[in-house]
Amino acid sequence: MKNFLVFVAGIVLLCAASGGDPLKVRSTLSPNLLKNANFDRLTSRGEPADWVFDNCSRSPEFRSKVIPHPDGNIMAIDAGWIQFGYWLQNVPVKEGKTYYASCEYQSDAPSPMLWLQCKEYYDGGSPLGHYPVSKTKFYMFSYLRHGEDLSKVLTDFVDPELVCGISPDRWTMYSCEFTVPVGKGCKNYEVRMGIYGGNAGQARYRRVIFREAAVKLEVEVSGKGWKQLNIPGAVPGSVKVDPAKPSQFFTFILPSSKEIYKAELLNTDGSKFIRRISHE
Repeated sequence: MKNFLVFVAGIVLLCAASGGDPLKVRSTLSPNLLKNANFDRLTSRGEPADWVFDNCSRSPEFRSKVIPHPDGNIMAIDAGWIQFGYWLQNVPVKEGKTYYASCEYQSDAPSPMLWLQCKEYYDGGSPLGHYPVSKTKFYMFSYLRHGEDLSKVLTDFVDPELVCGISPDRWTMYSCEFTVPVGKGCKNYEVRMGIYGGNAGQARYRRVIFREAAVKLEVEVSGKGWKQLNIPGAVPGSVKVDPAKPSQFFTFILPSSKEIYKAELLNTDGSKFIRRISHE
């Protein structure tokens, strides 16, 4: 039963069955490689097992606690003004593989940060996304000036869906994808989740993920007359559909968890059905 529950938890239904809907898709995500990612297991000191805290500022003001929650336990970190510290876990990786990492965060005042770094090698690129972009070190952090007040101002000029600032009560996501360099001895990446300066207060984290980026996509085509299914970027990118069959099943591999894919189903009468597929 335990294995069955784990399997079900890794499946995301992207399209519920409905009358006249010719495409039903189901994706299976790769397992989370982080141990105790939901902070369920605690040490005798009440700290999350398999995680280590690095108090970079050597400050006694750092305090951490796990807050139980039905939507996922929350790691809360309290810190003083302009302090630096994070919870750390080492994750084994494979050369040439593409990985996906993410977490959700809130902050009352400190600057929250998700920091990924290869233990064995640094390629010299920018961890902030500037050219050349690093594949071995990533900094994802926010300041209060990126907060909700600024977001409200920007909504007068920018689509609100594109504006996302720090909030003390709304969850925001950090995420990235990267491919481990080949031939550089990269065997482990460190996942660091904590506070990178800012004002005194508390930052909170939940749903911390580190997994292979590839997603298995299972597709059911319902109804006669359909002749071809295209999903650009997937493997395979296109399959033939038998117009005479009322129901057919196909399997694809989506290389990315961040990319938005488009499934295009073509009919013999010239019509088409299009569905967006996303995992964030």
